[in-house]
Amino acid sequence: VTEDGQLWLWGCGWDGALGLGDLVHQRLPQRMAPERMGASGVTMAVCGDSHTMALSEGGVVYAWGKGTMGRLGLGDCEPRLQPVEVEGF
Repeated sequence: VTEDGQLWLWGCGWDGALGLGDLVHQRLPQRMAPERMGASGVTMAVCGDSHTMALSEGGVVYAWGKGTMGRLGLGDCEPRLQPVEVEGF
């Protein structure tokens, strides 16, 4: 996450962990447009083994990637290839 709220992702794309809408590995940083999360910017991001979560400037939590054992907090175990709002915060 840059100082101006941009989110850059790279690495393994398995299970949609990069949230770019596909399963492609990225060897170079790829910018995720904040609009993909309905946000003007991102303040924080955390990465797990095959999933990612981000906090928007508006205080909304988004999750994507491998959903096994409910790790995305979305009420199921399905993978997500792009950001989905985590409700309840």
